Amino acid sequence: MRRLAFALPLIVCLASLASAQTVIVTHAPAGAPVDVVFDNDRVANAVADSNGQATLTFALPPQLTEADVHVATERCGDTRRVLLVERGIQGAPPTTPCDRRDFPDVFVVQRITTFVVDFTNPTPSVHLRQGPAPAAWLGDEGASTSRLNLPPAPKGLLVSGGVGFAAAGNWTDTVCGTNTTSCTATGTARALSASAAYWLTPNIGVEAGYLRPSDASASGSGTDFTFTSTRKTEVALISGLVGGAIGGFRIYGRGGATYHRATLSTSETVQSVGSQNLESKTAGWSWHAGGGFEMWLKPYVALYVDGGVVQLRGNGVGGADAVMDEQLIVANVGVRLHLWR
Repeated sequence: MRRLAFALPLIVCLASLASAQTVIVTHAPAGAPVDVVFDNDRVANAVADSNGQATLTFALPPQLTEADVHVATERCGDTRRVLLVERGIQGAPPTTPCDRRDFPDVFVVQRITTFVVDFTNPTPSVHLRQGPAPAAWLGDEGASTSRLNLPPAPKGLLVSGGVGFAAAGNWTDTVCGTNTTSCTATGTARALSASAAYWLTPNIGVEAGYLRPSDASASGSGTDFTFTSTRKTEVALISGLVGGAIGGFRIYGRGGATYHRATLSTSETVQSVGSQNLESKTAGWSWHAGGGFEMWLKPYVALYVDGGVVQLRGNGVGGADAVMDEQLIVANVGVRLHLWR
């Protein structure tokens, strides 16, 4: 029992350290006091070493596993202060006559978060990593302006819009057939896309999307006829998402079900008969697979590139004698917005 009584405080201490958040301050005056304030409470203090560096740890309130915070810094003589204020909470006003610098971005603080705050320049730089800080961050950060400082890839609700292309592999064979003496078909067209995704964690999510390629077109002629054709296609996609997030970057794969609606319109002129307009519609379910890459420039906005294969299969609508069996190769770039966690 005595051993257990001795070990219990040690276990509690180690558990609290394992879940502690870390703030590393660099380029403070040697021997300067350094404070960390969370909301309106000072939660850690230290003294900068001879290199101007101080490492401070603190723990989030017990009811929180993570928090969205705004960051501010203060210079008060030799004292350096880092203020972390939860979104929606009014932080303390600037301390007179301290030099207060506020950062508009929102940072996600988790159990393993490390902040590195560099006081070299009049406006300090703030870096965040979900895990230990890279050794390069603890060097002369103030001398480099090209280093990326990206917020982590978020979970929650994301909406996206993009533009790219969709290439239809079977369009030429479908529309030109074997009875034409000349036929020109355009199966690669601009494509617009939109989606809404919900990431349950930074690595697992679901998505509903919409794809609208520009109309495919063709024109041709045979021994006694000419024709022009267009195909309008709309595609809905329901996907499962699996990704890997590293800092502000996330690589992901997707796969799931596809539902299409397409209308093929043909205007044909036959020398012995005259002109006629034909229309057939198809609809049906199939599959899609692909993946992409996103880079989060701000906590609420990212750029992305993705692509994949979209299989379209279906039969005629309303008893029409028509079949769709098409494969689209799709690629697009766009903007992604983080609405809420």
